[in-house]
Amino acid sequence: MYNPPANYMLVTAVFNSTVTMSGTVTMLNNSGSDIANLKLTLSDEDNWQIGGNDIMDNSGNDISDSTVTKKNVFTGPLNNGQSVTYGPATPFSNAMIFYDSITTGEGALSYFSGNGNVGITYINYPGYSISGGSATVTPNLTVSNNISLTYYYCYVGVLADDILSFTAVKDGNVVDLAWLAANETPGRTYTVQLSLGNGADFGDLVTIPALGTGTQAAYSNTYNIKPTDKGQLYFRLKMVDAGGGVSYSPMRIVDLNTGNTTAGFSIYPNPPTNFIEVSLPENADSWQIDIVNAQGNLVQRNLFYNTALVQVNFERRLAAGTYFVRASNPLNGESHTGSFVIGQ
Repeated sequence: MYNPPANYMLVTAVFNSTVTMSGTVTMLNNSGSDIANLKLTLSDEDNWQIGGNDIMDNSGNDISDSTVTKKNVFTGPLNNGQSVTYGPATPFSNAMIFYDSITTGEGALSYFSGNGNVGITYINYPGYSISGGSATVTPNLTVSNNISLTYYYCYVGVLADDILSFTAVKDGNVVDLAWLAANETPGRTYTVQLSLGNGADFGDLVTIPALGTGTQAAYSNTYNIKPTDKGQLYFRLKMVDAGGGVSYSPMRIVDLNTGNTTAGFSIYPNPPTNFIEVSLPENADSWQIDIVNAQGNLVQRNLFYNTALVQVNFERRLAAGTYFVRASNPLNGESHTGSFVIGQ
């Protein structure tokens, strides 16, 4: 079920699966001759389909299948008439078998547009192969799978270019809100809005008049977490100019179960020129950094290893507009999102 918040559009769907395989494999040599060195290899294959069709990227490549293999789990001689059993053993333990994504630039993602249900088919194929001779193989394997489908979506309403940064950080029983605004003008107001649990139905918390300095101005506010607040809190800023023009900041999400989802993640400078620096919350083995434009198209993708601070150089000059940054750790599924603005 894909059900984005109001004024948000789908950007990417990420498919992920891990597998654990355990059991035994019995091999019987009834070939009529001795085998000097029989080798057994085990494998496990995943297949994902959308609406009964394999997933294809926009280049026509089939990305729906992925296989993990463990070669030569058994090697040794097997005399004629002899039977030997490999295991009990666990050749795969929570092994990542499939991690891939499709973006709005790829046709299959159109199945996820709008609200409603779509048929997702997941098929798992455990397998084996032998080499070095002919034998009858009797597998007795148990496979357990952990699969997930994660949606990433971005705001497609009017974003406030003059809000340079906006943060929401949980500190005990309060959420500290802070933002930095540029091009201050008299008559402008900032309204902190909150949505409880769905990111769609926002209510006003407090309205703060602009300082009207003509340059940059910093603001802060706090939200007292209520005993009835559960799950995720969605915060955003509504900016209204003196002439009545309305724009919004990107959303900031605070998960009351795990704390602040964006702690330690930041993008600088904003607005940038030819690069951005992305501060990550931990020094992970690998990070995938995606830059996506406001239409949901992937602009560029970079991989970084063993670092918590990366510099992402733009591969080409970016047109004016709002861009979204998604940092994801393919090993544990952790992800963080933010945005930046390219001026005229």
